[in-house]
Amino acid sequence: RSKMAETGEAATDSSEVVDPKAAALEAKAKGNELFAKEDYDQALVFYNKAIELDPSEHVYFANRSATLMELKKYPEALADATKCVELGPSWAKGYLRKANAELALRKNAEAEATCRAGLALEPTNLGMRLGLQTLRDRGYETDMPSDKAMVDLTLASDEKAKGNELFTKKNFADAAKHFTAAMAYNPFDHVFYSNRSACHAEMAKFEEALSDAERCIALSPEWAKGYNRHSLALYELGRYPEAEAAALKGLKLEPDNEGLKGLLQKAKLETCESPEVQKFMYEQRKEQRNKDRMMKMLGNSGLDFSKVKMFGGGLGGLGGGFGGMSNGMNDAQMRQMARAMAQAKAMPKMPDAADDEACEEIEADTA
Repeated sequence: RSKMAETGEAATDSSEVVDPKAAALEAKAKGNELFAKEDYDQALVFYNKAIELDPSEHVYFANRSATLMELKKYPEALADATKCVELGPSWAKGYLRKANAELALRKNAEAEATCRAGLALEPTNLGMRLGLQTLRDRGYETDMPSDKAMVDLTLASDEKAKGNELFTKKNFADAAKHFTAAMAYNPFDHVFYSNRSACHAEMAKFEEALSDAERCIALSPEWAKGYNRHSLALYELGRYPEAEAAALKGLKLEPDNEGLKGLLQKAKLETCESPEVQKFMYEQRKEQRNKDRMMKMLGNSGLDFSKVKMFGGGLGGLGGGFGGMSNGMNDAQMRQMARAMAQAKAMPKMPDAADDEACEEIEADTA
């Protein structure tokens, strides 16, 4: 009887014991739910609980690492990702988590090594290939023989096609992502850099457009279109003499290229001016772009601007425009203002009549 009682008591006790692995899975599921809702602080609480209940499961460390990345706690994210790889060395996703943290911490060499270790397990993993491309975009030189060995022409072509389709639909941001993915599968194709440069230019990200154009030319210096991208980016950055030089280089390769001819003429219209006028023209164009972007953003909001009063006048005040510029100022009006500003700054020195005549001739050609 005593033994039966003992057996019954033991059975009762075992039914009350909580299985830590099952409880950890429940905590992980709750963490995943909160992570999907972007409630990262609360997700962290549940991933902490999961790890406390079952510290041998590598996935929990991976999930907590991803959460810490979202919270911008990069050293902690790296520590968790490192533990994940230690516990699950054959799981490629752990290497992705580790590489992402290393990239955030600018540990470039470590990030490359981690990406390559993960790609040895899963060669087509786009996340780790993008990690390597991020390094290249930073100017970090990844190992060329390894890069050549992992080229996938088919997947690169697929990504390029998706980018081209989005570009024609004027979805430049997503198009750029696909061209970046194409680079991740084949970082040696100059066309991908040219296409992404065009995306950046359309989004007025001219520094990025310039960087891609330079990479395009480095990969294929005899391709005229690369100089088109290069000249355009330089022009939009106010580097007019360099824009002119880039257009001339392209025209040496392809003398009948209409795009390059147009860029050359535009650049010449600026380089015949004094450096001060060139500077003022760039500043005014940049200001005009910012104003146009603001107007577009506000226009998309559905607001009625005619009833909006700012600074005691129309939108932006100060003469009805941003920084005192009139709305809809064209290039000729900007130039007139730039010359006046440069002349005022240079007073009492008078402008060079020969320079004025040269610019008037170019303006006549472009009219």
